[in-house]
Amino acid sequence: MLFRSSSISAPSPEGITIGRVSSSDEGAEIELRSDAAKAKPGLKGNLIVNIFQSQLAAAKQNKKQANQRRPVVGALPAIPFEIVPP
Repeated sequence: MLFRSSSISAPSPEGITIGRVSSSDEGAEIELRSDAAKAKPGLKGNLIVNIFQSQLAAAKQNKKQANQRRPVVGALPAIPFEIVPP
């Protein structure tokens, strides 16, 4: 079974992470999360999200394969962000 996973390119902004990722026939949604203790108001920039493809079944059967490098399927265009005060 194939699934896609994603990550923010290094160096990622401190306190910004990817939460839940869901996809459908029409597209995908990526939830971005911020840690208020690390991501301070005024932090801004562009996020580059890389998309990976992995095999779940093979990873469960063979731990060595699970530790191998995942090939990048592609990258999304830059996503501008800015942390604002609550």
